[in-house]
Amino acid sequence: MRQSSEIVSKNPIHNANQRPPHNILPKPTSGMCVNPPHHPRIHVGHSSDETADTGCTVILCKDEFVGGVHVPGHAPGSRELDVLRTTTTPAHVDGVVLSGGSAFGLASADGAMKFLAESNQGTKLLAIPVPIVPAAVVWDAACVKASSAKVEQGRIGAGMGTRNGKIMSLLGDYSARNRSGIGSSLVEFKGVKMGALCVVNSLGYIANPTTGEHISGLEKESGGLFSDEEMLQALSIDPSKGNTLLCVVATNCKLTKLECCDLARRASNGIVRSVRPAFLSQDGDVVFTLSRQEQDDNTIGNWKEIRTMNLLGELAARAVSQAIMNSVY
Repeated sequence: MRQSSEIVSKNPIHNANQRPPHNILPKPTSGMCVNPPHHPRIHVGHSSDETADTGCTVILCKDEFVGGVHVPGHAPGSRELDVLRTTTTPAHVDGVVLSGGSAFGLASADGAMKFLAESNQGTKLLAIPVPIVPAAVVWDAACVKASSAKVEQGRIGAGMGTRNGKIMSLLGDYSARNRSGIGSSLVEFKGVKMGALCVVNSLGYIANPTTGEHISGLEKESGGLFSDEEMLQALSIDPSKGNTLLCVVATNCKLTKLECCDLARRASNGIVRSVRPAFLSQDGDVVFTLSRQEQDDNTIGNWKEIRTMNLLGELAARAVSQAIMNSVY
């Protein structure tokens, strides 16, 4: 299918020892993407523990953002996800925490809540600010740092101890080169911006959905790649450890809570495109969405007149797919 030339994919420049970005959209514009998930009122910060090979990543909302969530994974580790569901009262979120350390890592959200409360941000209950900070974790082994500056990718924050293609480790000969981390991307179309930030710790390997090119996860320590038959053999073995892919998608379109949850569900299509296989029984995948119209952008105020959730969902899926590929280093 021919892609519109008006769709632009912007991919952050990686460090020198990182593999080049794998573009699934038309040639990206020049320049560095800043502040993933690419909204001027969202700040991102990382805290990394080199010794323990773990860390956390915080996404702070500097204004009231409408949030949504979709949990396609079968074994999630999470906190406060119910506040994002359409059947609950809270309409706004103050931040999202992505952390390593499995369920123990959920405690990192306490620090984010404390930081926000001290900044007088949160829902006022009896004059006391109570920040709404959903969280999700990956199985692997920073609020003061959060800013609107460009955000590092690769092995940092919640992506410190993450890998991909871990299903192949069940066969032995699994290469330590199959590392991933945090990746981000931005897709734009007629004023609509869709940014994604993903922490990739997957059983499946990473592939380019357009070309079918293997990117990472099938390498053997002894050299060469695992075959498709070997991958199917690995799927017949029950892994003893959990694996997770966490995504935060942000848009400058003003959406309702119901639409945010719908967008999160559609954005999860990007996981299926770039992670093979995806959504396995041991995966704890979670997709968050954040929405707030940019205050100085009047061009998309009535975006529903010319745009649909079908369009936003496709842009979100493309952003997630590209961010997953950009996590490989």
